[in-house]
Amino acid sequence: MSDKLSEVKLYQLAAAAQQNTEAACAQFSPFEGLALSIQIKKSAKAAVAHIAEGFGRHNSGDRISLLRLAEESANNVIKGFDASLKSKLIKKLDCEKLKEEWNAAITEINEYITYLESGGEMESPLPGA
Repeated sequence: MSDKLSEVKLYQLAAAAQQNTEAACAQFSPFEGLALSIQIKKSAKAAVAHIAEGFGRHNSGDRISLLRLAEESANNVIKGFDASLKSKLIKKLDCEKLKEEWNAAITEINEYITYLESGGEMESPLPGA
């Protein structure tokens, strides 16, 4: 088991998705896409930050609460990409790929929440470590 956040699968998935989100938003039109780009990037950063903060908590209730906030932020990123596709700010294939990345992170979040709620040990900071 690792005690380094950078080696935790959930964090790696979310951080990679955040990087790819930043790159995708940089391609949005600076006029039509600015507000949406800012909103998407803030949600992506929040998701990763909540995971990181949860990593530092030593009680499962706090960790679950932060993971639920991370999940909500990740879902907001997906909604933002749906809106960007509707506004023709992003190509459909690029949008689907980014949504898949965020859905993978959400799946990991939910699996870990289920693990913690079932009384799973807190020895490992997050699954995949």
